Amino acid sequence: GEQSVLAFAAGIGNVPLMAAALEAGAKIDLTSGNQHATALQWAVVQGQREAFAWLVDHGANHAQKSSRFLDKPLYEAARASQDKTMWSFVIDQVIGRNKGNMALQKDVQVMKLKLKKPRS
Repeated sequence: GEQSVLAFAAGIGNVPLMAAALEAGAKIDLTSGNQHATALQWAVVQGQREAFAWLVDHGANHAQKSSRFLDKPLYEAARASQDKTMWSFVIDQVIGRNKGNMALQKDVQVMKLKLKKPRS
């Protein structure tokens, strides 16, 4: 499938194009492309920190699942990223914006433990 303009822009870190796509009516949590990922997930996979933060600030759902990222979508996207520091960044961004969300904090603790385990 074709990738949405918003997901493409997120993947290359082009925030002005992301803003234009959203202003033109793009759905922020739409899954698209061969990766079947949202713009937020694509930003994580590609290590685009500024795009990730912008999307979260504009209402992207960090818990949105897609056919590629089913269980813990951002954790799975971070594991797929070539940028091995991306998961720490994601944790800081999501927790910082969701203080007091105990369920999210528990999920993050579980995911931190999983991240320490070597891939099989």
